[in-house]
Amino acid sequence: MFSVQERQVIIMEFRKILVPVDGSNPSIDAFRTGADLALKYGAELEVVTVINFNNEQPILSLGNLEKFTEEGLQKQGMAVIDSVVKDVPENVKLTKVVLYGDPAKAIIEEQETGKADCIILGSRGLGSVRRFFMGSVSTEIVHNAECPVFVIR
Repeated sequence: MFSVQERQVIIMEFRKILVPVDGSNPSIDAFRTGADLALKYGAELEVVTVINFNNEQPILSLGNLEKFTEEGLQKQGMAVIDSVVKDVPENVKLTKVVLYGDPAKAIIEEQETGKADCIILGSRGLGSVRRFFMGSVSTEIVHNAECPVFVIR
């Protein structure tokens, strides 16, 4: 049993909070939580979305060819982010980033290179493959990120 003098107090400091979004309701809830914490702690809020090419992507045709240019992909990613961040408080410093590749790996790499203090994400996204309790992306991030991860349900 620990006495009061022996307890170690851990104080978390939030300077930069990373919130991945995909437009799903859980990611919107995660963004709201991240924005609230950023406001309370004066932290920067980095909102990211990940463009992942997989079998869920539409078949390439002349009609949607523009969607697959670098500019088109950037626009699509920013549209997802903008749809989520429209209610951010004015005094929160907001950074928007579009990433490419495997979502979990891209998010973890962004956290490491950008030195975010934590990741706040939704429990499930818009992907077609979902695990029983938590989405596969959030599960992988929880198990592999080297920072605190908050999963919002």
